[in-house]
Amino acid sequence: MRTRLFLVLLMVTIVTRNARSQDYFLIDQQSGDESSRLEIGRLLDMGLPQAQSFTPAFASIDFVRLKLTVLGGDLSPPASVDVCLWSVWSGRPDGRPLAVSELEEIPKGWHRYVVFRFQNSVPLTPETTYFIEVRQRSDLYSPQPALYWHGDFRLQYPRGMAWNGSTPVPGLDFWFQEGIVVPEPTTAALLLVGLGTLGAGRWFWHKGRRGA
Repeated sequence: MRTRLFLVLLMVTIVTRNARSQDYFLIDQQSGDESSRLEIGRLLDMGLPQAQSFTPAFASIDFVRLKLTVLGGDLSPPASVDVCLWSVWSGRPDGRPLAVSELEEIPKGWHRYVVFRFQNSVPLTPETTYFIEVRQRSDLYSPQPALYWHGDFRLQYPRGMAWNGSTPVPGLDFWFQEGIVVPEPTTAALLLVGLGTLGAGRWFWHKGRRGA
């Protein structure tokens, strides 16, 4: 009976682990999609932090998706990158951000999109301006790769703009998407199956104890 219960618990664990992989992203705001043309890749380590403002319609945010490029020499490590979410942007790291995403290790030669997820859903006030900042974690003892955040004057996102330090850049938008993570309906079904299986396993276990 113990073996049977172990197998049931293992099945529930597998179902739970698969649930996250079946999530999908529901986009709230975006400056463009994957078909958008991009001309500008702005180097992020230029002494001035770079940010993109946006005005959400949703009441929370779970992820930010950006288009980044990482260039570096043979001795350069991967770029360690995270995203800060700010309600007030001063152009320098004053105070505490609303949230910081999970750290992503982006390899050299990367030239595509990266999803940055927050550990917990971050509450927002709809129709209020917020700011996305990309940060590269530096290492004083090794050469750092060059990190570029792509944007374009033709994206024409109407509810925000790019910022170079404390200076807004009207007409320029960094490529971004932000929104929430929604579980697929199949995830809920799988969890119900797993819970039902767990219940059946416990019933067999108790039945075995009574019959012993």
